[in-house]
Amino acid sequence: MKALERSEELASAFALFSQETAKLEALYQNLQEEFQTIHAKLEHSLSTVESILTHISEGLIFIALDGRISLFNHAAAKVTGLSPQEVLSTSFWDHFPDTFFGFSMQQMTKLKGSRLSFLSLKQEDKTYELELSLSCVPSKGIFLLLRDITEKRRLEQAAKRNDRLKELGEMAASLAHEIRNPLGGIQGFAALLHRELEDRPHLQKKTEAIQEGVAALNQLVISVLNYSRPLEAHFSMNNLSTLLEELLELVKADASLDGVCELFYPQKPLLVHCDAHLLKRALLNVIQNAFQASSKSIKIELQEKENCVIITLVDKGEGISRDHLETIFTPFFTTKNHGTGLGLSEAQKIIQTHGGTISVTSEVGKGSTFIIKVPTHVSNRDDTSCR
Repeated sequence: MKALERSEELASAFALFSQETAKLEALYQNLQEEFQTIHAKLEHSLSTVESILTHISEGLIFIALDGRISLFNHAAAKVTGLSPQEVLSTSFWDHFPDTFFGFSMQQMTKLKGSRLSFLSLKQEDKTYELELSLSCVPSKGIFLLLRDITEKRRLEQAAKRNDRLKELGEMAASLAHEIRNPLGGIQGFAALLHRELEDRPHLQKKTEAIQEGVAALNQLVISVLNYSRPLEAHFSMNNLSTLLEELLELVKADASLDGVCELFYPQKPLLVHCDAHLLKRALLNVIQNAFQASSKSIKIELQEKENCVIITLVDKGEGISRDHLETIFTPFFTTKNHGTGLGLSEAQKIIQTHGGTISVTSEVGKGSTFIIKVPTHVSNRDDTSCR
């Protein structure tokens, strides 16, 4: 009897044990599923953070108190010239001078607070203008945020230059009107004097020189007035390849432009929304400038890239000195004995009206390369891919 009772007790205990084991297994299974869910979320979060750090435009660097670099994203690599693989988990001073960012990093690791500064870093052929924000993380290290403000500075300088040019244009237009009145009087009196000196031809030549000088000044005044007026552009769709072919026919017919122009372009049409007359005038000014720089050969190449057409004009002329590269698009700037200095500035004005840009690189004695970018459509005029 007792054996039977014990057997029943054991069976009951075993059944209870099985139930508890099943509960524990179910609980373990739930915990495992929760762990996998949390682990997946964590991996997703880490992947998101890594993606943000990789693609964020600001450079991010974290330097521990002992000088080890534990964060160094691709934007930081771009402006410093070092890859994350090179610097991560290594000492800051193994790769950078102590004052690389304009202050002593050793001193900064001992201080608290934050600071904001600006610096320029040159990498290969490009100089980066940077806004540097430094924050000290207590008992951890230093966090650096590098913001590339190169384009912002360029736009600020362009805005200031445009303001100065606007003032200069207004002043030049006012002066031009004032000059025109006495020029008319000088022209009239010179003509009268020329008639009265019919019996003295050697003196007539002097009046002719006066009239020629007045005509030249009057032409300069007209150029100034035309430049100071706002452009009235009439846009339509045009094939840039055809437009340039027509322009080169005019260049060939101009006896004053002594040289050869070669044009290269893809087979497909390069359609741009532009004022054909104005754009031809701008390109003609650039071509004339190249020939006047003693170039006997000009190569023009067209290509389409993203939302714009790129016109590359290469000449083999005298080249432009580094000092003059920043001022060649300034009105009235010229190094030639004859000329108003308005050709390239007018070209820039027209191209900017089209939402494009014009830039130049040059080497003295070897020639210059002008790069003109024009948006293909009206909606692309604010697109930075053409800037």
